[in-house]
Amino acid sequence: MYILFAIFSVDDLDVDIYRVLLGKHYLDTQENTEQHFKISRIVVHPDYSDFTDDSDIALLEVEGTIQFTKEIHPVCLASEDFPAGHQCVITGWGITLGMNWI
Repeated sequence: MYILFAIFSVDDLDVDIYRVLLGKHYLDTQENTEQHFKISRIVVHPDYSDFTDDSDIALLEVEGTIQFTKEIHPVCLASEDFPAGHQCVITGWGITLGMNWI
């Protein structure tokens, strides 16, 4: 199984120094909704540029099986291209182009 993420957030592609934690909502609390995984492989988009952050996407292949729960869901991907001007909603966190944290 794979986790989709932004590659810019990883300084080193060594799978031994990272773990995946799913189902975490409160950083300061141990929750019974959490699932922990080791990473077996990182697949970086072939057009990724760490200079421009173009194609800033990668896949983490995790060891084990992710159990989907009411807190953990698979991402829904479009089955076809959206027409120009179509409104879309994205979610996540990080830094915007204006260097503002969201």
